[in-house]
Parts: sequence; structure tokens; C-alpha cells
Amino acid sequence: MRNGKTAADQNASSLIGLLIRTHRVHANMSLRQLSAASGVAAGSLSQIERGYYTPHISSIKAIAHALKLGKMARASLIEAANRPEL
Repeated sequence: MRNGKTAADQNASSLIGLLIRTHRVHANMSLRQLSAASGVAAGSLSQIERGYYTPHISSIKAIAHALKLGKMARASLIEAANRPEL
């Protein structure tokens, strides 16, 4: 366990972080730019991207909106957040 998380929780957090980082880099945004656009603190975004914690669904939606993700990409991100059994 890392930070009191089960392996399944850690896998879900890592996947969400990887997806967000991939979309952020593809959008050519810095953490600070994504923070300003989403309202999620840059430090929190960094921890999310590194898999240290799983954000609340409202934060995931704000991040997806700020990244201007399409329906499929947004759905994938939300589905990853709802699948702790990964």
C-alpha cells in the first residue's frame, strides 16, 4: 500500500494521472495553465498526474472541460475514476 491505498486504488489513481498528463501534454498546457483553466490547484494536479491521489469527480470534470476533451476522452477519464478494481 502507498499512502494508505490498496493496490487497486493505486492502479486507478495511476491510470487517471496518466490520462490527464497525456491529454495535458497533447493540449500543450503547463500544470499552471491547466490549474488556471480548471480551478484545481497546480500542486494537486501534479499529485494527481503522479498517481498520488484520485480527484473527486467534480475535479475530473473540471479538468476535462479545461482540456476541451471530446465526449469519448471525457467518458474514458470518468470511467477510469469509477473503476477502483483496475
